[in-house]
Amino acid sequence: MRRRELTTTVIFGSFGIFFVLFFWMFFAFPRSSSMLSSIPIREMTVGTTTMLVEIADTEAARVRGLSGRDKLVDGTGLLFVFDHADLYGFWMLDMKFPIDIIWFDEDWHIVDITSNVSPDSYPKVFAPRAKAQYVLEVPAGTVHRWGWNEATRASLFE
Repeated sequence: MRRRELTTTVIFGSFGIFFVLFFWMFFAFPRSSSMLSSIPIREMTVGTTTMLVEIADTEAARVRGLSGRDKLVDGTGLLFVFDHADLYGFWMLDMKFPIDIIWFDEDWHIVDITSNVSPDSYPKVFAPRAKAQYVLEVPAGTVHRWGWNEATRASLFE
């Protein structure tokens, strides 16, 4: 009888520890954290700045974008990857913070920049002046702070 009580205590004790750790991990990190996202993360260099970017390369990820998030941390961004270059437009549906939007052609040259886009601008659509295959959204002020312009090149690390 003693052995059965000990086994039951060990099983329920282990379950209790697992339960506490699970809930700590779930609630200790914000839901918008990249750690809990299924979107791939890569290093990207724009000019001399290296940053971490989430990759939105599926239709669902591109539609969702940054909608509903509370913020985007400096040094990070969301990179939209398209199959071909085109005049892709972006709007601020369900956005809670301002961003800079940078469009790149297929060779990673910046073709257009729209800075400090406010959430209040919705339903206005922001589109580039030239066709782009990649679009980067970063916290507002990033373009100015790092001096990015149409002469700036980028690269994405695999």
